[in-house]
Amino acid sequence: MMHSPPNSFAVIDYMQLLDHQRQNPPLVEQLDILHRYCQKSGQTMILISQIDRAFEASGKSLPDIHDVRLPNSTDLSQISATCFLHEGQHRITRANNM
Repeated sequence: MMHSPPNSFAVIDYMQLLDHQRQNPPLVEQLDILHRYCQKSGQTMILISQIDRAFEASGKSLPDIHDVRLPNSTDLSQISATCFLHEGQHRITRANNM
């Protein structure tokens, strides 16, 4: 992405895979690096993630940031917006509303 113009975006499919290889920094550090890079470059990073199976038993109609499946404890506070989909419904939330 270093050669991409501002307002470009990249998609990371299956965010949890960033945390699987132990030679990489912990997920929280990788997310921090991506966040700082996007702020500086004007680019956007889209992360696709699994939702924890416990969501289905929660009674909620849509998952939220607390339902993101994480292999290790990770601070997701740098995520500036979310979009959750479930059974034809969706919700888009900006950071100041999370």
